[in-house]
Amino acid sequence: MIDQAAPLFRVLDRELWVISACAGDHYGGLISTSVSQASINDQLPRLIVGLATHHQTESLVKQSKSFVAHLIASDQSDWVQHFGTQSGRDIDKFSDLEFTTSVTQAPILKDAHAWLECRVENVMESGDRHWYLAEIVDAKWSTDFVPLTFQAFLSQADDDLKALLKKQLGEDSLTDRQLVEEWRRSYDSTDY
Repeated sequence: MIDQAAPLFRVLDRELWVISACAGDHYGGLISTSVSQASINDQLPRLIVGLATHHQTESLVKQSKSFVAHLIASDQSDWVQHFGTQSGRDIDKFSDLEFTTSVTQAPILKDAHAWLECRVENVMESGDRHWYLAEIVDAKWSTDFVPLTFQAFLSQADDDLKALLKKQLGEDSLTDRQLVEEWRRSYDSTDY
């Protein structure tokens, strides 16, 4: 039964990532749990990232064809609120953060314990998301940290933040549903 899907997904505990991108002089960043390894070949490392189409950072990734995925450490929960509860259309999320750039010019957060700089190779649309398959062109990883997961973040959040997240997730869920339903109406499964 389809009503069993949501409870199943709620028991999974995905790590939290900041996805950053730059197009021209516009910088953006958002929180994603839709980040996965897409290759088992160590010499050709690749990543797949799902980004909601209504976020400003997704449009920057689309324009620049590049991004940096930062794995958030358990002591960096403030990044989740900074990148996940406000829109880059309203504020410059990088104005008070130290960052550098490398191969793609996407912003790399200075205090990140682990990051993967990526160049987009292909994109798949799914209505509410663009799924970016990307080659990893540069990386940093430190072994002295514990990645922050969604459930661990929620356990630390105060009641006001939990209420804000619930409200935003509810709004995003409605937007996503509308986009997927519209996409499904226009999608022709015989095209592939």
